[in-house]
Amino acid sequence: MSEQHDRRIERIEDWKADATGRLTALEKLAETSEARLTEERRANAEERKANRTERTWAMGVYIVLVLAVISDPIIAKLL
Repeated sequence: MSEQHDRRIERIEDWKADATGRLTALEKLAETSEARLTEERRANAEERKANRTERTWAMGVYIVLVLAVISDPIIAKLL
């Protein structure tokens, strides 16, 4: 009876060790996922900022071109 009891305790301890190992692995996975998510959010924010700057610059160029086309006849009449 004592030997059977000892084996049962060993199985419970093994199960506990396995569960602890799985929990540790899941915690590491969660930390890694959180770090990746933070990095991804930072990269997305930088990309949005770059796109906004690029759009602003492009709009400025288009405005200058439109103004040049509109003002060309007016300037031609003045000269």
